[in-house]
Order: sequence, then structure tokens, then C-alpha cells
Amino acid sequence: MTSSSRISAGQLEKKGSVGGLAVSHAAILAFIAVVACLCFLGASFFGTVKSVAQPAVLTGFAINICLGLVAYIISLTKAPISFSQIHWVFYLTFFCLAPLSQYLNAYSCWDYVLSDNDYINTNFIILIWGACVFTFSSLRGRGGKVMAEAINDPIDCIPHIRVSRMLVMLALGVVATFLVVTVYGFDNLFSRSTMESDLPLTLDLIFGKVIRPLPIFVLAFGIIFFRQQNKKTLFSVLVLILCIALSLLADFPAAMARYNAACFYGGLAIIAIPSLRKKKGLFSLLFLALFLVVFPATNMFKTSVFDMNLFLETIGSIMTNLSTGFCAVDYDAYSLIARTVHYVDVYGLTWGKQLLTSLLFFVPRAVWAAKSVGTGELVSSAQGQRFTDLSSPLAAEGYVDFGMVGVVCYAAILGLLIRRFDRNAPTQSLLFSLFRPFGVLMFFFIMRGSLLSTWAYTVGFFISFSLVAFVAFGGIRKSSRVDCHLDERI
Repeated sequence: MTSSSRISAGQLEKKGSVGGLAVSHAAILAFIAVVACLCFLGASFFGTVKSVAQPAVLTGFAINICLGLVAYIISLTKAPISFSQIHWVFYLTFFCLAPLSQYLNAYSCWDYVLSDNDYINTNFIILIWGACVFTFSSLRGRGGKVMAEAINDPIDCIPHIRVSRMLVMLALGVVATFLVVTVYGFDNLFSRSTMESDLPLTLDLIFGKVIRPLPIFVLAFGIIFFRQQNKKTLFSVLVLILCIALSLLADFPAAMARYNAACFYGGLAIIAIPSLRKKKGLFSLLFLALFLVVFPATNMFKTSVFDMNLFLETIGSIMTNLSTGFCAVDYDAYSLIARTVHYVDVYGLTWGKQLLTSLLFFVPRAVWAAKSVGTGELVSSAQGQRFTDLSSPLAAEGYVDFGMVGVVCYAAILGLLIRRFDRNAPTQSLLFSLFRPFGVLMFFFIMRGSLLSTWAYTVGFFISFSLVAFVAFGGIRKSSRVDCHLDERI
């Protein structure tokens, strides 16, 4: 092949990849546009739209949607999956589309009515939040090269997992599954409504966030072990099947909180399916579809046992009522920002107590009598609500601690962390690189809050994952850029 033909082939390949990227971006934009149109037009079609929609409110939503879309598309061009991308998915859904639909349908989360001024003020807070995150996550500095394709591929270049270590991990998974069955009972393992234990609250939390996830993380390494085998033997197949069985028994999706199921099984999907880690836009399109349709359907398992027919009927109902699907308490993050402003107006700022409580979550209340509760609970309790286990997005966490200064500071810190985790991913330790598929999804629910619970759960999951990783490698090695053992064709 001549030099010119090689150049032509390379140019054709590049054009093909750009074309594929453009198609995926167009699909995502079309998906978001359809949802946005349904938010605007669906309420009118069903006759539930507000009689008077204030232009200032709609303008605020429009500005935030534009900011979110621009930042989201920029994040898509940099990597198939990133913390930045997850942030802007959350921003668009919880801060823009969901509250817009609620406003047009005159729906109030938890029956807490927001005025037009509340919407105007909250949109301004969200604009400041988004602008600061975008600015600080886009800063360039030392090592600030644009994210490489390898950012989401720690799986492709990792140390080879020995058979003996895989057997030890399997034993760990078996023990953890046995404990889960013993604590909860076999008949209670398949629905969230029956998944209860008699353990004390603190011990139950430790068990649920450290012991119970072990089979899932063993399966993650089991998938890697299976893919590392150049010749698939009966042993490697049996190992994978046993890992899957243990995970479904200990962590059945319908028996878990939705953030748990999304984090665990979404992370496994990222590890098992190379296309999700390599093709820009594919993960986002799939995540948006699952988040807007499948995740709300799993809410039924809070009060009923698993039933596939009922599950499919619920999905069908959600798809046919997408225009009003955001009118649910699951999408209360925006309203909690407005309610936090009301709380501060009455009770004043907490001056960092909420942040300190979240960071020191492991300190028992018997030792720290003045320890606070989660911000969602703090606000809703003060406002007379009976059910207080509510979300509190990071913007609200910043506001309750330090007002608008807190919003700016928290957004700046988050932007810098996003920049660091995304841009420096190829040089992170093996432990952090392998936890990344789970971490990016858990970040979505950290964004929703409350910070006290989501941060504590993330630390618990990371401890659990670290235990399995230590068994797999006998320690933590510096970089994911090690010998590659995987065949890209698998």
C-alpha cells in the first residue's frame, strides 16, 4: 500500500468515526428535544398546563437548558463516559426538564407549593451553580490534556488475575452471599418491600453497604478474569456463571434501592461491554432511556413483590405518559433547593455543620450529641413534613451552609474535582481506575443527595470493592497502563 493510500484510508477511518459520533450526538439531542417538547406541549394537550406561565420563569429554564446542553455536548466529545457527563445529565433532568414539567403542570413535590418568585430565584441559583461547575471543570493546567480514549478503559490494561486469587474471591463471594441469605432470609431476597433485617440500624447499614456488595464486585473481577483467558475453558465459564448466580442471589435488582441497582449493574455493564467504554454517546443515550423509563418503573418494588408482567405494564404506562412522568416526588431535587432557601430565611445558615456532619458520618451520635441529620431531613422536618427522608442536591448543601457563597464554593470545588478525576484518569491508581465504572454512576446519586447518606454509602462501597481488589492483586499498583491481556475482538 502506498503512502497516499494509507493516508486516504486513515482519513476515511477518521471521517467514519466522526460520522458515528455525529449520529450518536444527533440521537441524544433528538431524545432530549422530544422530552423537552413533551414538557412544554404535553401539559397543554392533557389540559393541565398552568393558566399563566411567567415569561421570567420560562426564560430562566431556557437559559439553564441551553447551558446544560452546551456543556453536555462538550463532555460527550471528550470521552464516552466521564464525571462531567454524569453531572450534566443530572443538571438537565433534575434541574431543567423535571421542574419545567412540574411548573407547567402545576405540580408540587410533597405538596409544597412554590411561587413564581421561588422558581425565578431557584433558576438563578442553578444558573450560578452550572456556570461555576462548567468554568472550573474546564480550566487547563499541568497535565491538563484533553481526556484520552483510555480514560474509560482501565479494564483493557490491567494485571492478569491468577486462578488461585480468583478462587479466593469466589470463596469470599460465597461467604458474603451465605451471610445475606442468613440475615434476610431466602424468601425475602427478591423484593425491596421484604428486604429487611433484625440487625441494629448501624450494623445493618455496615452490613448492607460493605458485606452485601461483595458478590457484585467479585462478579466484576470474574468478568475481567473470563475476558483475560485467551482460550475459554470450562473452568472460566463455570467461574463466571457462579459469580453471576451469587450476585443475583445477594443483590437482586428488584430488592435494591434504585441507586444501588444502577450503580452495581450499570458498573458491571460498563466493565462487560467494551462498546459502552469506547463509543462516545452510546452510554449516555442508554443511561437517559433507562433513567427516564426503567428506573421509575422499579419504584413499584418498594411496596410489592417482584412481578415481571406488572413491571412491563408499568414501563408501558410510563412511556405513554412521558409528558407528565416528571410530576413525581422522585424528581424533587429542584424543589429542595427552593425549600432550603426558605429554611435559611427562617432559621439562618448552618455555617458548615452539614458539611462537617457528612464528612464525619462515621462518628456515632452517642459520641457527637450535636451531630446533625441529612439536609433533606433537616429542611423537611423544620417545615412540618412527616416523611423526611428526602434528597438534597449539592447546590442546596452549599446554600444551607454558607448561602450563595456556599453555592459558588461548592460548585467550584466540584468542578475542580471533576476536572481532576476526568483528566488524570489514565494516571490514577489501579484501584481507582477499576472502581471508576461504579464511581461515575454513584456520583449521579451523590449529586441528588443528601450528602450525608450518599457519601457514607459511597465510602462503604469503596471499602467493599477495595477488599476484593486486594484479594485480586495482593495490593494496589500505581497505574492502569500495565500489560494488556485482553483481545479487543472479545
